Amino acid sequence: FCFGCFRCNDVAAVDINMGCPKAFSIQGGMGAALLTKPELIHDILTTLKRNLDVPVTCKIRLLKS
Repeated sequence: FCFGCFRCNDVAAVDINMGCPKAFSIQGGMGAALLTKPELIHDILTTLKRNLDVPVTCKIRLLKS
């Protein structure tokens, strides 16, 4: 991700969807697949928060375990 290329001029917030259960997302390591990788979630959100001047939110799902 190129933070130098990202401009927040017309962006009010960034909302990350880490809850999508679609097969395409899961197979690609996206969406709900990220819930099995808490360290990666932490890294993604920390990097975004440190580099953006807008609010960062994250949608997740509750896992059975």
